[in-house]
Amino acid sequence: PNFLVVASNENPEGFRSEIAVADIVSRDKESNNNILSGSEELLWRYHDAAQHNIVLESRLDADDGLHANFVQYMQGVAPHDGLVLAEKTSSWNVWCAFSHLEWQYSSPFRHLEDAEEGYFVGIKNVGCITPGLTFVYGVTASRDNLPAGKHSMLHSTVRACKPHKGIVTDCLYKFEELMPGAIRARTPTSAGMANVHISTRHNKHLSKAYKNAEPQAELQDDLWRGVAGVFGIQREKAVETRSYIASHLSEIALENLKGQCTAGHSCKNESKAILHDLLKVENSTKEDAVVA
Repeated sequence: PNFLVVASNENPEGFRSEIAVADIVSRDKESNNNILSGSEELLWRYHDAAQHNIVLESRLDADDGLHANFVQYMQGVAPHDGLVLAEKTSSWNVWCAFSHLEWQYSSPFRHLEDAEEGYFVGIKNVGCITPGLTFVYGVTASRDNLPAGKHSMLHSTVRACKPHKGIVTDCLYKFEELMPGAIRARTPTSAGMANVHISTRHNKHLSKAYKNAEPQAELQDDLWRGVAGVFGIQREKAVETRSYIASHLSEIALENLKGQCTAGHSCKNESKAILHDLLKVENSTKEDAVVA
């Protein structure tokens, strides 16, 4: 497959823009890590090809993951719509995951204590989530052609694609063939802190999907086997990751607080409240350890 992976906090996307690509190159030269897969030469070649071809732009946050077959699937399925898009070049489509897994740092289950490898919860998506959110642009389409608004509300503002009814452009698809299509880390590293289960006090921040998740507590071994095959994540690596987070909770929470409300990051009072509480608990625990 032909793809590039670049780091950017710029939303909305705009790979056809020479300014956007020049900015990526400039930032890469400054930090030497903005082009995560590919090269500057390949970046400009793709940019040139993008001017007269269909373009797919997909989002992926640094603490999330995608199905192992995501790129192959998107490049093998989405371009089929291009046969229609080519006739109406300013048309577009949006694709997003039908379902995903969430890896919880703390136990989201009432009857289970925290586990050294964390826990998984499978969720069927109502709206679109960030990992895997893909915009497919016709030859002359741009981000300006798409409806404005949050990605989580796209299912309300963009009509559903229904090929059997002839609705194949300017619409929203969900890739149901990849299940789960994405994986999200729910840890204190999250800027938005959505669904991050830290303590019972903050259960109110968990989505409605978690209210019916209790039966999944008994499926953790099956979920871990599935995750290894679909996402390439090994249980022992999750143990290492969770251990690292646990030993650096104060630093992580403090850094997360500093990043709140900055460019490209979330800005929610409830997120700040959870992080402040986490700092208090951590500092109190350290003081108790010193006294003991």
